[in-house]
Order: sequence, then C-alpha cells, then structure tokens
Amino acid sequence: MPRAILHVVHAHDQWHLEQNGQLLSRFDTKERAEEEGARRSAELHCRGLSAHMIVHRRNGSIENEYAYGYDLQPAV
Repeated sequence: MPRAILHVVHAHDQWHLEQNGQLLSRFDTKERAEEEGARRSAELHCRGLSAHMIVHRRNGSIENEYAYGYDLQPAV
C-alpha cells in the first residue's frame, strides 16, 4: 500500500509541516502544525493511502509518531 510520511519540524523560528521532503505549510505553534498534520494524514487515509506523521522536538529528535491506516513498515 502506498504511504505518505509527514514531518512536523522546527526551522527558522517556525514549525513546518513537510511531506516526503517538501514543505507544505508553516505555523507559529507546534500544536497548530500537529493539528494540520493529523488532518492531512486522516484525509490521505480516507483516500486509501497509509500515512505516518512524525513529530520532532526543536532539537530534531523524534518526539512522537502517529500511523493512519494499516502498514507494517516502520516510517523511520
């Protein structure tokens, strides 16, 4: 099953939502970036794609990972 990988990362004093290495949106808060990432991931899942959202801390380390859809492959 095809899958999309979304990342919430901190860059240039903003939180970025990226998909497969491309910037989708910028946000002032991490919470808003996570909300949008969850919305987009759920939308992708409704269209038949597996989606993973990986939320990073300011230092770049992984804080959380969320899976949308059935997929046995780890995102990272």
